[in-house]
Amino acid sequence: MTSGYQFYGKGIRISSRHESQQLIQEVFPGFAEYYQKVAAEQDHRPGQVSDFKKLSIEAAFGTPGIEFDNLF
Repeated sequence: MTSGYQFYGKGIRISSRHESQQLIQEVFPGFAEYYQKVAAEQDHRPGQVSDFKKLSIEAAFGTPGIEFDNLF
């Protein structure tokens, strides 16, 4: 699969570039740390959760702003 996408029945599977994870970490510093604490380690202290929610929203709505060719 060199094109970055494959057709599966009625859907399409799109794969990101290997280096896209590093790019997202550079664009949204701190997100991975909060994800690890809140989601993986289940640290649900109010400050942790609210900061994680803010960073999650920034990452979710900010990711489409990253140059498509850098991600896929």
